[in-house]
Amino acid sequence: MRPTLLILLLLLVGCGDESPPAPEPTASPEPVTPTFGYPADVDLGELLPAEPATPAPRARPTPAPTPEPPAVDATKLAAIEVTTAVLAHGVEDRRPVREAAVFKEGVEVHCFNRLANPSDVRRRVRHVWFHEGERKSSIALSVKGKTWRTWSSIPVYGPGAWRVDIVDEADRVLKSLPFTVER
Repeated sequence: MRPTLLILLLLLVGCGDESPPAPEPTASPEPVTPTFGYPADVDLGELLPAEPATPAPRARPTPAPTPEPPAVDATKLAAIEVTTAVLAHGVEDRRPVREAAVFKEGVEVHCFNRLANPSDVRRRVRHVWFHEGERKSSIALSVKGKTWRTWSSIPVYGPGAWRVDIVDEADRVLKSLPFTVER
């Protein structure tokens, strides 16, 4: 039962003019169920007033739509150029730290890039990590200016030949960086 109906029912029961006379004690073994002055087969919901309809929410003025920038075809933009691409043990202050081509198994390898974006339109590149020719990870990175530094990293498990491909939106490999992982 809804809370509003329950409250109204309690008010109606408590505000009656007379209460029915108390029943005479009987020797009946059946328990007596109180009826609160109404026959048991009456639906009390019919006796209560209808619940007021909730008011319709106020219509708010719709703001003018913000025009979206026109879709840019990445294949028609000037190609992103990779000006720096190195593998390192870390990146601090947006610079690679301890560049290397051979890493121990289980360490985190960072692929750091400096990119030139002649079209100066927000773009994306991906770092696709491979081990023995099998794709292990793909990490999307934003390029938000004419020149941009970005990097990704993964822990490398599995000795052997690894590489990171730097790929643009049109799936063109801009640069490939091979490296080795040893036990």
